Amino acid sequence: MFDKIFGSTCLKNKKSAKECGQGKEDYFKDNIFKKYLDSEDGLILSRNIKVPLDSKNTNICMIGGSGSQKTYAFTEPNLMQTNSSYLVADRFLKTYSKFSQFLSSVGYEIKVVDLAEVEDLKGKAGYTKDRYNPFEYLYSLEDIDILTETIVLNTKPIYNLEYFQSLDKMLLNILISYIHFSMPKDEQSFASLLKLLKSCSKSKSLNEIESFCKASNDSLKNKFEKFKEIVGENQENVFNSCLGRLKIFENEALLELTSNDNLELDKISDRKTAIFLNLFEGDFEGDDDFSLISAMLYTQTINILRDYAENTAEFSQIITSKGEVIKTFKAKDK
Repeated sequence: MFDKIFGSTCLKNKKSAKECGQGKEDYFKDNIFKKYLDSEDGLILSRNIKVPLDSKNTNICMIGGSGSQKTYAFTEPNLMQTNSSYLVADRFLKTYSKFSQFLSSVGYEIKVVDLAEVEDLKGKAGYTKDRYNPFEYLYSLEDIDILTETIVLNTKPIYNLEYFQSLDKMLLNILISYIHFSMPKDEQSFASLLKLLKSCSKSKSLNEIESFCKASNDSLKNKFEKFKEIVGENQENVFNSCLGRLKIFENEALLELTSNDNLELDKISDRKTAIFLNLFEGDFEGDDDFSLISAMLYTQTINILRDYAENTAEFSQIITSKGEVIKTFKAKDK
């Protein structure tokens, strides 16, 4: 999509398509870019360009540096369109303060995840603070793999060696799988993961986990056998390394924030929702920030939207030829 938008921007500015690395200007202008230039209703990308709501993919991620007018030129104009769900990284909740009442008045579900004032979970600041539990959105082994990868990529290792990072990932994956498949729903959280890690570290044993894995599916069984084969005498070091990665969850308020969930990320494609994320910038006992929480939220939201488009949306697959739709498949079709 970015190639198309880049080309159409050049055309609107009356530069030749060849100057922008494109050829056959008339064909692109008449067949490819026309819907982006002429669309009256859609997702705003610039003064001249909108992505029509009937496009194959209307998911957009806006990333830009400080002062690049992300909020003024992109976020605020699109919020006023009220035609989508939104996840807004909103430092100091300025955008929330400006738009929440308006969005609520037109039927939006408003959610606030406040990592800057995490101690104030009762909403003394004047707004309701919502909970986010990543374990709520684990539906498959693939989801567990993605969550584990996100944790490892967004936490600091004690041992900055690829060997230990690989073992950290394997152990966290096994423990999260154990929690997901064997514990009651209301106990599936980072509090349980931290408790489980401390218990294993104290007893220096994974016997209970091993029994579960052996009786589970082949994938989990193979993961545990591989971990046991590689870890050797470093098991205690891996326990300590994983505990170090999850140090931020020693903060009781953060544990409470992630103990249950009411964001309902799985409904944002069917129900207009605006989620405002107040990011934390500072230092908590040696940790840079709570970026792990925002990273998990971004990752799971993107994956949920992708899965919805592929498996649930009215038209999950569209086949085109020369810019024209020639066949569509609904998600329920075989």
